[in-house]
Amino acid sequence: MTRSLRHVNILPLLECFVQSPSSSSNSGGCGLSQLWRDYPHIYFGSCRDILDCIEAYYSPPPPRSTTASNQIVHSPSSLAELDEDTLVDRADEQKRLCFNEQSLQPITKSLLAALDYLHSRHVIHRRVEPESVFISVTGHVYLGRVDSAVSLIAQGTLAKRLHDFPHSKLSLDYVAPEILQQVNHYLRGDIFLIRVNFKFFLLEPHWL
Repeated sequence: MTRSLRHVNILPLLECFVQSPSSSSNSGGCGLSQLWRDYPHIYFGSCRDILDCIEAYYSPPPPRSTTASNQIVHSPSSLAELDEDTLVDRADEQKRLCFNEQSLQPITKSLLAALDYLHSRHVIHRRVEPESVFISVTGHVYLGRVDSAVSLIAQGTLAKRLHDFPHSKLSLDYVAPEILQQVNHYLRGDIFLIRVNFKFFLLEPHWL
């Protein structure tokens, strides 16, 4: 299903293949095949990656004696003398500069366009979260992690209700009430997650 989804705001799947245990050097002898997916390289990564970079930049630097020569020191020397509370405040300020009302408007518009496309094909995404939103070097927004989506069409029949929970690990902060209650969450669940992301980015970035 993922390969058949084509939209300007959906991260395309380039290739998908299964690696057998015999050809896997790091399978650990578990005898399980590994599924690999190949997606385009996104320069800035996901919104979560951007937030993690800001967090790492303003994190206290490691002791000089334990820093390897090829290890990147996240925070510059000018921040080394700041206390932890000040560093947290600086990180929150930078998050708000990156994700404010002005920058979130095109992001939200792109996500709504992607979800509108999915819903028109009777597909529910279910994982609209910072890890699923990717931003290219030109500022183009992609909705990723479509592999966790589910189709309401099975054997040519459109289901009126869906009682299914994503198998991947999910943060409860980004799970719609319709999924937790196991009621019909065709449209409302995905739209609810757009609202949750907008609120967290705009109002309380340190929760992310």
